[in-house]
Amino acid sequence: MANNKRNEKKLTNKSVDAIVKKRNKSKDAMRRLRERIKSDPAKYEESKRKERERYNARKTAGKIKSVKDMTSREQRHIRKVWRDKFKMRYEKKKESKRLEIFLDEHTPPSSPDISVKRFELNIPEIYHENLVPSRQRATRQSVTGEKIKRRNRNKLNEKIKHLNTLLKKSEMRARKYKKRYYRLKKAGNSSKDSPEQQEVKKLLSSITATKKIKHRLGFGEAIMSQLKNNFKQVKGKKDKRKFIQYISGNIIKQQGYTKYLAKIASNKILYGKQTRNKMCFERVLHTKRLIKEFLSKDEHSRLCPGKRDTITRRRIKKQKRYLNDTLKNLYTKFKQNNPTYQISYATFCKFRPFWILQPTLNSRQTCMCITHANMSLIVQKLKYLKIINESSSQEVVKSLCCNRDSERCLERKCRKCKENKISFLDYEGEDFTSYQKWINKKEILVIKGREKTCSKTIKEQVSCRKSELCKMFQNSIPKFLLHTRNISHQYKTVDHIKKTLSEDEVLFHIDFSENFVCKYAEEVQSVHFGGSKQQISLHTVVIYYRPSSESTAVPLSFCTMSDDLRHDPVAICVHLDLVISEIRKRVPVLYTTHFLSDGPTTQYRNRKMFFLIGAYLSEKLQTNTVRWHYSESGHGKGAPDGVGGYIKREADRLVSLGKDISDFGKLLDAFSNSSVRVLGLSKHDFKTAYNNIELLLPEKLPTFKGTMKCHEIYSNCNIPDNDENKDVAIPVESNNFDNIPNVNHKNENNDLDYDEPNIKHNGWNRWMETGTGLCKDKSPVVVFVTGRDYPNVYWLVLLVSLSFSKHLTAFIALALEGKDLGPTP
Repeated sequence: MANNKRNEKKLTNKSVDAIVKKRNKSKDAMRRLRERIKSDPAKYEESKRKERERYNARKTAGKIKSVKDMTSREQRHIRKVWRDKFKMRYEKKKESKRLEIFLDEHTPPSSPDISVKRFELNIPEIYHENLVPSRQRATRQSVTGEKIKRRNRNKLNEKIKHLNTLLKKSEMRARKYKKRYYRLKKAGNSSKDSPEQQEVKKLLSSITATKKIKHRLGFGEAIMSQLKNNFKQVKGKKDKRKFIQYISGNIIKQQGYTKYLAKIASNKILYGKQTRNKMCFERVLHTKRLIKEFLSKDEHSRLCPGKRDTITRRRIKKQKRYLNDTLKNLYTKFKQNNPTYQISYATFCKFRPFWILQPTLNSRQTCMCITHANMSLIVQKLKYLKIINESSSQEVVKSLCCNRDSERCLERKCRKCKENKISFLDYEGEDFTSYQKWINKKEILVIKGREKTCSKTIKEQVSCRKSELCKMFQNSIPKFLLHTRNISHQYKTVDHIKKTLSEDEVLFHIDFSENFVCKYAEEVQSVHFGGSKQQISLHTVVIYYRPSSESTAVPLSFCTMSDDLRHDPVAICVHLDLVISEIRKRVPVLYTTHFLSDGPTTQYRNRKMFFLIGAYLSEKLQTNTVRWHYSESGHGKGAPDGVGGYIKREADRLVSLGKDISDFGKLLDAFSNSSVRVLGLSKHDFKTAYNNIELLLPEKLPTFKGTMKCHEIYSNCNIPDNDENKDVAIPVESNNFDNIPNVNHKNENNDLDYDEPNIKHNGWNRWMETGTGLCKDKSPVVVFVTGRDYPNVYWLVLLVSLSFSKHLTAFIALALEGKDLGPTP
């Protein structure tokens, strides 16, 4: 193998030499041709004429610029070249003149009688080459030969110089290694000390000690070495422990020499079973797990949805999470929630998982809640003006509530803290100030010649008096506390649903991810910067269900994709169709189905979606109850965002490896073996399914007043269809909250007095036996509406509060099918 490489190298060198030789040969031939032309006056004149014609033709064609046509930079450059050439010509001419004067002064007069002898003139070396005897005129061949000789001589000189340099380096290297060898040899011969003596010398290297001290230290090292050798000869753990017991005792422990015994035997033999260490290790693991679970909650950290928001440590890849508060505040909260675990702040920080990070400028929030953002801006301004002591919205909550995690405190119903108020320092109320505020502003834009009104969210600088700012702050506190209470209650409730899922319950956590833009591994400019790239809609779902073999809920990730970019309620049902058919295989019997999503009015929270929950999804799921939970505004990030980030990140990784993902089909094929189950529908299939579901929607679907206040939708899909089992209906207008009647009934679980309304109407003959209604103290009311005269009516119950199952504020009944229910009583 080595010979082949050497031969290839030789062949390469030979070929290079041949090319150089051929090039020099052609140069010499051209040189001889030019000299022959110059030696013939007629040919030389013809050559000059052709050169002039060629120059004029190039100048006419614009290939050669005149000075006036050049740029200032080009003019400066060409004039510099001319100056340099003029200087060279002038120096040559001057040198020639000096040589002529020198020859005239030192040449003897000619004598006709005496033969001319060669005079040895004292001419400087610089003129030797220019002096040519008059009788030996230089021929063309001799001049060419001299040039070739000179060039070859220069090459050889350079080669000799290079070889001399290499020789010097080799000699220096040889001397270095020779010297190193002698030093090592000398050091080996001189070191005759034993290992114990060497250890003593090392210990006493920085101090001076007497001979007696050295002797005692040597004795100690010798004893240690002897014990080590004897210990190695002992066989069996019991004998080894006895050996250690013989050489250890109270004196060794009191003097603190136990650590030296570790050089003889291992800790396992020295101390036996480490039960205490094992218990400590288990406690540390448990504490780590508690801190991880605490910081991973959505109320303490937020999940990053981006495809690049990942971090890898020790080959473990995780989606990044950023803390919602400082580690110090979270540590205080952790101690309150876990009083039995006494850990320090440093340990708490040390056990923080590597993927839960403190936010930085680059990790700033770009999906902030507008309520929190505006409150923070007002609080920061008041703190800057030294009007209040609190510096953040969290500190405001802490000052007002005795327990900021308690719902009663946030609702201002706690007896201890409901009278708490923010204390204002002294300030001049009439002084003007300014603060920033996020607002929605309408602007008129001209698009294609037409004026259109659009709404934009901007951060505006607002000027007002200090007293007005304080009043605005006080007025915004109740809304902010309710908003905080809603968030806290939602997180707890969703967490409770996950932990208490039964085998016939599932939770769908859904969200639309940002559309994926198709890419090529290599793109031309018009594709990269143009609008030629196809987009693909991604709908991500994380399903929580509990198999019979598991004691806790198991997550299952899905992503449905299509090249149809619609995100309306009908499109949502088409995407969910694919996932529902998959979950039905794992959970054949479904009693209750929970949905969790954010609440954009164009997607999940509108009258069409309300209708389709009862008229389509409940039948498709074949479930008894559907509960749809809407997250609080600005706080809807969760697990589906992580699924979307994974899909886009993995697709970009494949593109970077050279795979083109240019359309829907290629993206679907790329995730055929993914850990996330990816399902898809082509544009044609999507359109067919979309049209079939759209036929279910009535032509005129009434608007629902209070849509934005809805945080839970409840649909009971198991209403009997025979007349005997019909409940008496209480007709309620779908767009009016005030028409909910009060019902008088005593519940089995709580004895509450209800007001009985005066209802007289044909067809309404008895109350439903549910023990629900609107209490005197404004407790919740549940109104189920069916009718003896209208057996095919299905109702959707809308919860207008965040309180899911504890304190229902109001329910509103809305007919999903049927036309006229008759006049209200």
